[in-house]
Amino acid sequence: MINKLVAYDLLEVKKKLSLAKAKTWYKAGLVEEEQWKGIQADYPSDLYSPTIFMRILLFVATFFGLSTVLGPILLLVADEGIVAIRIMVFIAGVVMIAFTERVMIKDKRHFKSGITEAGYYIGFSFVYFGLMGFGIDEILIYWMMALLFVSIGTIRYMDLLSLVATVVCLVAVLFLSLTSILAFLPFVIMILFGGLFIISQKIQKKTDYLVWEDHFILFDTLALLLVYLGGNYFVVRELSIEMMGLELGEGQDIPMAFLFYGFTFLIPLAYLIWGIRNRSILFIRVSLLVLTLTVFTIKYYYSFAPPEVSITVAGGILILISLVLLKYLKKSRKGFIRDQIIQSKWDNPDLVAVVASQTLGGHQIDQSESSQIGKGGEFGGGGASGDF
Repeated sequence: MINKLVAYDLLEVKKKLSLAKAKTWYKAGLVEEEQWKGIQADYPSDLYSPTIFMRILLFVATFFGLSTVLGPILLLVADEGIVAIRIMVFIAGVVMIAFTERVMIKDKRHFKSGITEAGYYIGFSFVYFGLMGFGIDEILIYWMMALLFVSIGTIRYMDLLSLVATVVCLVAVLFLSLTSILAFLPFVIMILFGGLFIISQKIQKKTDYLVWEDHFILFDTLALLLVYLGGNYFVVRELSIEMMGLELGEGQDIPMAFLFYGFTFLIPLAYLIWGIRNRSILFIRVSLLVLTLTVFTIKYYYSFAPPEVSITVAGGILILISLVLLKYLKKSRKGFIRDQIIQSKWDNPDLVAVVASQTLGGHQIDQSESSQIGKGGEFGGGGASGDF
């Protein structure tokens, strides 16, 4: 269902992403040069997707180019009033989106080239302004409409920045919609994004994970972070003071402080334990991030030493732990090892077959080697269980 809404040719997208995965294996030494050349021949892709630096340059050039062209057009109707300007802006936005899809994506075969992003970013912004204007008093309506637009951009153009904007808009809508029950907002955030994370895990099993891999990893990471932030003592306390006008005197604390203290300490540990037990790099990475936020929370309210001393000691401890772990994980320890953590969880058996078919010069992929290539559930994915 979702795939039908995408503007890109998903078959070509899958070829391009498969080729990128195989290139990672080739650089890591898991695939020989003859095999790599054979995979390139079997997975041709005509999609144009330059390097990140070139994408940035193309985005900036397209942005200023469109601004130069549209400026004089808007000046023609500037004297006609705000309604005429909004109509012109709306038409320009629709034309821009249509041009991006029909010409740049369909005909020129651009795939996240920088030009495409500039086209639909500016196009959607113009359509948004043309529809909404600045005359609506209820700010919630602006956020809800923005949520709709960025959600469309996330799915139709497979855009990661739009995905981040979608999560931000959703949180903003929750804050503005629940102003009458702000005391319960932390629990709403935790339950909602915890539920969305579970739903995301189920969707991953029913869709082409390779195509949407980055989206799932990014969304799952944001969801887990928001579950933690929803229960973080610092976030709850400061927002209670700022938004609810809560005044705390000497020795006073927020309602149910013990509960948020518990969330602040236990959620990072739960993430870490779950990640280790299920060998999920997603949970392990997020746990390390939120553990840092927990330390910041403690340091903010309870100062045990000057900041420079605390930072130096914490850095030294982290470096020492890293060195110990690097030495300990030099050999495989119940599925954990420091080497060859090069791939994410994905499943593309067709590509594995291509790799096997390219075994030239008498080289055959043995069982141990094939288990490292293209195996679903590999360490580094969006949170599902599997092997490192």
